[in-house]
Amino acid sequence: MAAKRFAAPSSYDRSVYNDPSAMPRYKAQLFQQGATVTSAATGQTLVSTQAEAKAIYGDEWTLHSMETDHIVPVKQVHEQLKDNPFLTNEDRREIANIQENFQLLGRSDNASKRDQSNEQFIQNTNSQGKIHAGAHKISAEASKAHSQRSTQKL
Repeated sequence: MAAKRFAAPSSYDRSVYNDPSAMPRYKAQLFQQGATVTSAATGQTLVSTQAEAKAIYGDEWTLHSMETDHIVPVKQVHEQLKDNPFLTNEDRREIANIQENFQLLGRSDNASKRDQSNEQFIQNTNSQGKIHAGAHKISAEASKAHSQRSTQKL
C-alpha cells in the first residue's frame, strides 16, 4: 500500500497535479476583495468573465478576460518532484497549487505561456514590449515560495 501511495507517475500526467477547485478559488478570492485586478505580465486591467471582457473591450477582450495561471508550470513541478520518493501524489498536487504559485493573466497571454516558466515567457515576450515591469519580481517570488514548500514536505 505504501509503495503505491508514494509511487511517482512514470510520465507527465497533468491530471495528477491538477486541483480543479484551487484556481477558481484563487480568482474568486481576489474579486471578493474588491480590488482592481491586473495581469501579472502586462499590467492590463482584467475582468472576471469573457462576457464582461467582450462588452467592455470588444476585439481586445482576450487581453482582459482573466485566467488563473501556474507561475511554475505543472509540467515543471512534475520534472522537479518526480524522483522524490518521500512525496505522495497528494503532496505533489498541493505543491503545484499553492496560492503563491498562482498569477492572473489575460486569456491570450495564458494561452501563449502554456508550459513555459515565467522566465521563459518573459524572455520570449519581452521583445514585443508587452511585459509589465513587475512580472520579473512576481516570477522570482513564486519560484522562491514553490521551492520552500517543496523543501518543507521533506
